Amino acid sequence: MNGGVTIEIGAATDRGMRRKMNEDSLAAPPADLPAEVLERKGYLLIVADGIGGRKAGKTASDLAVRVMSHQYYSDPSPDLGASLVNAVQVANVEVHRRAQEPAYERMRTTVVASVLQQGNLFVASVGDSRVYRVGPVKIQQLTRDHSWVAEMVRSGDLTPEQARDHKQRHVLTRSIGRDPQVKVDLSHCALD
Repeated sequence: MNGGVTIEIGAATDRGMRRKMNEDSLAAPPADLPAEVLERKGYLLIVADGIGGRKAGKTASDLAVRVMSHQYYSDPSPDLGASLVNAVQVANVEVHRRAQEPAYERMRTTVVASVLQQGNLFVASVGDSRVYRVGPVKIQQLTRDHSWVAEMVRSGDLTPEQARDHKQRHVLTRSIGRDPQVKVDLSHCALD
């Protein structure tokens, strides 16, 4: 429980139908995190999905969650949203730097992270990994996919029905490690 809200981690990972290996990585607050840091910074939950078909996707997702967790909990700022965005950006720099090495060339990952602290939920995302808010009446997607097809739907150039089976539905417009800098979506909501 956190501020009267039950935390349920419903992250399911799967290697998918076309890959031999699951390239997903998950992170929750470290077990040895001091209670006062957890109280001040909240519960950070991260899912990173190494981009299938890319060299070293699992390495990218592992590196991203490790860097984000360390960066977020070591950031003294009381602005949780800014700390979360900063953690994603620092992870991007590290994954991009490593991706310049021949053994890790072009490695990338998506990332979605949430912080729950005293009834407030902050969500940061890059790529097409998602966070949903499941209520008693409806399910609400809290993130936007950063894919070519999702952008075409948002602009009205494709219908959701056309997008569902489009051959380019997995082409990402943003990912961790692709560029030296990354734009991070951030949202906030109060949980009742």
